Amino acid sequence: MEMSLQVLNQSESPIQFLYESNGSWVTGYDYQCYNVRETVTKINLNNLFVSKVKYAWLMPNLIEFSAENDLYLTDVGGMPQSLISMSIINSKIDELAPFPKTLEYFKCNNNTFLNSIPALPETIIYMNIANCNISKFNIESILYQLIEAGLNNGYVNVIGNTNTYTAQTDTYISTLQGRGWTCIT
Repeated sequence: MEMSLQVLNQSESPIQFLYESNGSWVTGYDYQCYNVRETVTKINLNNLFVSKVKYAWLMPNLIEFSAENDLYLTDVGGMPQSLISMSIINSKIDELAPFPKTLEYFKCNNNTFLNSIPALPETIIYMNIANCNISKFNIESILYQLIEAGLNNGYVNVIGNTNTYTAQTDTYISTLQGRGWTCIT
């Protein structure tokens, strides 16, 4: 059974959630959602006033996490090893926990407080970290890890992080492009 979880009202205590179960939407509170955590496959926190996400790693079937345009978001904590897609666009994230080994899609653009990315899993095929504050050396490391993973036909966007790249960065970009990757620099 697939289940989505979405914050409905954060001003109440405990937090009120809206979750999908068997095709219908049900209102529940955080302690009730704990009881259904094993069925949650998607979390959508887009455009809400969420500042921290805790215990997502306790959801063993979570495959998609999205927190876009949450201008108060500073921490998403750890994610479960089942996660495939993670989108944290336009927030105040400044640090990320290690990525799950299953992660394929990662979008974290427009997070100007973010200055480094954890080690990449070998499964990553899409990465958008445009307009963050990632150093040229971290960009170089990211590109190297993508090459080492040996995947073809991916997408990586690192534009707007640094004004200069090293000669090695240019070599890595050429290598990825030779493998069919779209590289936005």
